[in-house]
This record gives sequence, C-alpha cells and structure tokens, in this order.
Amino acid sequence: MRIKGMILILYLSAITFPVLLFSTGIIKNPVPNMIEKEYIELVKVREIGDDLGGNNYLFYPYGMDNDKSFIFVYDNLQAKIIKFDINLNFIKSFGRKGQGPGEFSGTGRGYGVFIKVGIDGKLYLNDYRNRKIYIYSKELKYIDTYKCPLSNTTKNPMIDNNKNFFHISFVKKNIKIIKNGKMFFLIKNKYNFFDYLYTLPKNPDSWEDSFSYYYSLYSEIIDDSKILLFSKRSSKILLLNGNKINVINIWPRSALLSYKKKISHILKQGMDGYKPMFKKIFRSKSEKKSLYLHFGRDEKAKRNLLYKVSLDGRLLKVYFVKTKSGNSFTNFLLKIGDGFFAREEEKIVVYKEKI
Repeated sequence: MRIKGMILILYLSAITFPVLLFSTGIIKNPVPNMIEKEYIELVKVREIGDDLGGNNYLFYPYGMDNDKSFIFVYDNLQAKIIKFDINLNFIKSFGRKGQGPGEFSGTGRGYGVFIKVGIDGKLYLNDYRNRKIYIYSKELKYIDTYKCPLSNTTKNPMIDNNKNFFHISFVKKNIKIIKNGKMFFLIKNKYNFFDYLYTLPKNPDSWEDSFSYYYSLYSEIIDDSKILLFSKRSSKILLLNGNKINVINIWPRSALLSYKKKISHILKQGMDGYKPMFKKIFRSKSEKKSLYLHFGRDEKAKRNLLYKVSLDGRLLKVYFVKTKSGNSFTNFLLKIGDGFFAREEEKIVVYKEKI
C-alpha cells in the first residue's frame, strides 16, 4: 500500500519553498480503520429559496461561508452575493455577470464563486474562471482585487493572523502553494500527489487537467499557523512537520463497502469511474479539532451520510438524513451552532439532530 497525502497539514514555519515528491498508485484493497456503531438522524427544521421578499430572490446557492453574525451565499444563477444574518434573514445582495469589481464570470454549470470569510474579517470571493479573487468588507464594500498569476487556482483562498495571503494552483502537474504572490511550497507532479481508491478513471489525464483543481482539493488555515489540504480521492490525512510525515487513513468500514459498490456500478454502466468517497468537506468555525466529510447516499439503507472525524483520525459521529428513492441531492455546506446548512433542490435547508 502506498502512502499518499489526502489531507496535508503544512506548518507555516517550514523552510521557504520546500519540495515534496510522491509516487503514483492505486489503493486496491483499503483496510477499514473505523467502524460505524451509531447513526444520528438529522431532521429538516427550515428552508429558504426562491422569493426572499422585496424583489430579492435565491435561485441556486453555490458557495457559502459565515462568521459569527452573517452568512454569505453566492447565487450561481444570478451571479450575486447574498448576505443573510445568522438566522437566514435577508440583508442585502450585489453582483452581476461581467469582468470587473462587483461582476462575476458567468452563471450556470461550470461557473461559480467560492466564498471565504478570512481570519481578518474580510470577504474573499474566488471567481476562478476570471482568475481573480475579489476582496470585500463584510458590509459588501469593495476593497481590492487579487489577480491569480497561475492557472487552475483551488477554491479556498486563505488568510492567516499575520495577514499573509495564501492560495494554491496547479501548473504543469505541480501543486504550488503561493504566499503573498510568491512561491511558498511546491509539490512536484500533481499526478503523483493523488491516489485513487480501487481503480483509475478511464481518462485520468482529462480528470487531472479539468476537474482536480476545484473538485478534489480543499484548503484551509487551521490553528492560525497551519495549512490544511484535503484531496478527496483516497481520503487520507497527511501531517507534515519538517521532513517528518504522519499519514492517517479515513476509511470507515461501511463507507468503503458502499463506495466500492458505487464504483463497480459506474464502471458497469460504461461511465468514467471516478467519484470520490467523500463528496464534500467542511469545518465548523467553533470546532477547531474536527472536520465533516459528506459521504452522500447509502443506496442500501436509503440514507445520506455525514461523518465527523477528528484531525488525528478518530471517528467521532455519523449523521444521516433519510432519502427517498432517486433523491440524493442534499449537499452539506456549513455547520453553525447546532445547525447543519445544506443545498437541497436549489434551496438552503437547515438540519438539526432529531430529539
């Protein structure tokens, strides 16, 4: 079994511009290291969508982030940023299709803006099609534009407490971590950085060049001093401290079994065969030592599953939402307090634990 990094925690004190090299491979027989013993049901307590009142609308919530007081949503069909209070009451919105400040690259499938509320309290809007990151105040006033010097920038721009600005780009099969516009860390050959579970897709070159930069990689600063990278393919935590590497597999037993069946079904249908085990990752701003991994639909049990794991690789909780046949479109995006926020049928919905 080959060691690959799927969540990378990179200490910012590392020597400037280090390089990591990885070997390629497929993990054909992953061994479960977690067992799901209890499932906690989530029930829907609220939903909003369509008409928000006062001639304001929400058609397709795409990117979403929050601070202690506000929730910010990018509507993919209107090319608008919408600001809500923490209880999802509409406050204001702005945006339209275009190329300048206050304008975004497009609407519909293949376009989108990823939203990040920085540690510095500013709003970072990553319009990756435009290769620009717009910086706004939480009052939605324009501050600045950062032009990404490299193509294929990942979705999450990152800001640390010292106001250093980080983002990640893929160029010529390399993963580049950029700090304040300059090279900070390089991982050679992005093909070799990501392992696949069970099998390769039919056209791995196409997947690498077209989708990995936003579909497979997640990045965030944690503990104000580390960078967290998560790539979905083989679901691993990689802790990097200087030249020492500690790898932790996130392989729950039931999730692996269900995922293997999904991959087999996709291949039998003649489709590409690449679908990550965990489709979404997000963290609660009040939970510093854990993250949430959205598995998606368990076909046999007709449940949509959400895993909570610690950063040292322990399974903490497993949540589920009951699904009807053919309905697997709950996409979890945030956790605020005791509420799980998701996109479902083009609406924002809130789930809580069933009492």
